[in-house]
Amino acid sequence: MTPEVLRAVVFDLDGTLTHGGHDFGSIKERLGLDPALPLTEGLMALPEPRRSDAWRAVEAWEEELAEVAVADPAAPGLLEALRTRDIRLGVLTRNTRSTALRSLAVAGLARFFDPDHVIGRHEATPKPDPEGLWLLLRAWSVPPERALMVGDAPHDTDTGLAIGAFAVGVDPRRRRSFGAVHAVVRDLGELSAVLGFPS
Repeated sequence: MTPEVLRAVVFDLDGTLTHGGHDFGSIKERLGLDPALPLTEGLMALPEPRRSDAWRAVEAWEEELAEVAVADPAAPGLLEALRTRDIRLGVLTRNTRSTALRSLAVAGLARFFDPDHVIGRHEATPKPDPEGLWLLLRAWSVPPERALMVGDAPHDTDTGLAIGAFAVGVDPRRRRSFGAVHAVVRDLGELSAVLGFPS
């Protein structure tokens, strides 16, 4: 997994490229969701009309958090290094595309991403389904074995592993179990080092 091998890197957004204080436990408690389920799965388990009401509350919450999104300190340098090497860059998020684009803009990272290469929950089946990753790789004509998926949750890395791509987990405290990933890093600065970029 070196820049010479890679032709594309796809990032999760919240908790990977950006940090915005997402308290998933709190929002799940407020909406009466199963705390054991990820947010999206918890919402989908609700009956209507409660489900639609809960989705609207989540979207309002996401929009608020987008306004305070902060880039990972190493993100600009890493993205510039990748772009300089003509490596394609994308975002695959369980957020909406519009909110993801706003988060990127607020965090100062929008310049690195073509908006068409930011895939949200309305453009593809949410992760860990690899549909969104396939959409990006096909658009770029990049085979999965030359792509890297980076994220802070197992459903991110499972998305890459499902199609034979490289997968790296981001975990500042090294407490999560990511399975058979290629590396686990504390942050994007450590990912830069793994890829061999100067710090």
